[in-house]
Amino acid sequence: MKKNNPCILSAFLLPFVVNLFTMTFKQKIKSHYQNLLSEKISELRFMISDLAQDAQNDAKGSAGDKHETALSMMHLEQEKLNHKLSEIIEQKKRCG
Repeated sequence: MKKNNPCILSAFLLPFVVNLFTMTFKQKIKSHYQNLLSEKISELRFMISDLAQDAQNDAKGSAGDKHETALSMMHLEQEKLNHKLSEIIEQKKRCG
């Protein structure tokens, strides 16, 4: 009965072991990326909510051109944040 050479066996198994390590590493990177996206989504939602609340509070006691300009600027900022939010949510869907 012939014994297997350990070097040949190692050379045969090495690609499988490396592939397992690589998959685990890729999964860790993907998980970390998804966590970063989730954090960014939370931050953007908070910023949008904060702007909406600021706009409501500002609307209660102000009048005039400066007031209208401030509200318009807040609205534009909200639109930008909503656009970023939708892009990041789409990224997270593609990644998942």
